[in-house]
Amino acid sequence: MGVLYFASAPAFLAADADVSAKPQAAMPDAAAQAVAEKAIREQYRSEYAKKTAVDRLALAQVLLKKSLASNDFAVKFVMLREARDLASLAGGYHDALDAIDETSGAFAVEPLEMRYAVLAAAAKPPPANPHVVLDLLTCCGVLTDDAVSAENMDLAAKAAALGESLAGATKMPVGITRAKAQTKFLKDATEARAQASAARETLRTTPDDAGANLAAGRWLCAYRGDWAKGLPYLARCSDAQMAQVAKKELADSARGKDMFDVAEQWWIQGERPGFPKMQLRRHAANWYAHAAAEGIPAAAAATAEKRLQELAAGDPRRAIDLLGIVDINRDAWHGTFKWAGADLVAVRGVDDSIEFPVHLPDDFDYRIEFIRSSGDDAVMQSMPRPPGYFSWVIAGWRNEWAGFEMINQAQANANATSVRYKPMLTNGRRYVSLVQVRHDGVKGFLDGKLVSQWKTDYHDFSPRHLPRQAAFPSITVWTSEVTVSAAELIGISAEPKVGRIVPSAAKQ
Repeated sequence: MGVLYFASAPAFLAADADVSAKPQAAMPDAAAQAVAEKAIREQYRSEYAKKTAVDRLALAQVLLKKSLASNDFAVKFVMLREARDLASLAGGYHDALDAIDETSGAFAVEPLEMRYAVLAAAAKPPPANPHVVLDLLTCCGVLTDDAVSAENMDLAAKAAALGESLAGATKMPVGITRAKAQTKFLKDATEARAQASAARETLRTTPDDAGANLAAGRWLCAYRGDWAKGLPYLARCSDAQMAQVAKKELADSARGKDMFDVAEQWWIQGERPGFPKMQLRRHAANWYAHAAAEGIPAAAAATAEKRLQELAAGDPRRAIDLLGIVDINRDAWHGTFKWAGADLVAVRGVDDSIEFPVHLPDDFDYRIEFIRSSGDDAVMQSMPRPPGYFSWVIAGWRNEWAGFEMINQAQANANATSVRYKPMLTNGRRYVSLVQVRHDGVKGFLDGKLVSQWKTDYHDFSPRHLPRQAAFPSITVWTSEVTVSAAELIGISAEPKVGRIVPSAAKQ
């Protein structure tokens, strides 16, 4: 990449908004929608007649999936609209958000207000399950960020206030901390936007003004997340350190070592006052992930891993509380599960399995906290990692074996990752199991101790135990009763995304 930012002044700040062309259709007119709705309601007459939450969610999912295959714009739009409304009415806000995402991807509509309406409906009254409340809080935070990025500050304020009301109603310390952080971000963003607006006037006549370039670049990069447009401003700004790292990124970030150096400099900038720490660290994380995938020396790779772990531990957008998104009526695909307060219980059966509707980045951590109360067999965490799907087995084969499977068609008690000791689990004791999935291998931990690991590109893995959709992580319990008090998915290389619709790439 060249240093073209010296050739001319940056484009005028009024062009902040992303005006790149999108292949979106116009929203069908009212008459076309009416015709399509009549046909859809006739086709699914018996399903519409059912009024329970489970039935409405099931119909929403059917319409959402059918919409993806429809080439009739009016039918597609109405199916998505109906899926959104049915899911929202039944409390399935993630299904409703899925429908909104699909709608905004296919049609020229504004999705932010629709997302707020869905979240506000889901929060009245606040859910009883604290896992769901924390998930709603995260959704409110994401919407606040996205509204700031779109310069819809009124909606950002509404989303932040909704998050604060949820946290206040439940009195959870972690929720209150998250909500306060989001409110502070909004306050800082409002001030940064005002400064950028003043800078816009200065840049009309004095495009090289270093202070105005700082205000413009700070707003674009750190608040709107438009680094491509904002970096040239920062490269000309009055902050010498910020200008240096912006120039570094623009000039030579195409190779692994250079990517790592850019990531390190942005990470350091995130420690300085005046810029939102989390936003700069998220940008640094992108470069760390690219550098690690490109190939860097072992010491740099270890630093990148440590930084990514640190970011993921503090970034609500990268941590999915799996107990906040699971629906035992739809996501349990074998055996019986029930709720015991905020805990998920696998009732003792032969093969109790439940999947969590979340799409994973390439590198992630999958952590569960559990107690086996009866039985003497395995707890398994299974997960997709292209090109396959594999499992981490704890206490299999009558409480004796741990390992990964299948590796070259061999099970977890008969391959190079197999570890044997008895008893592996003691009933009634709480355990924490962690699987770390990285681009070059996988590790399994129990109570913080590394039990087994495997260097792999994942082509040697083959599935033994597949859920209904092998695109989602799952838990399986063999001939035992297990209570899961925590289940978390943390995106390391990128943010995970909640949703039951499996992208076409994941189906192949």
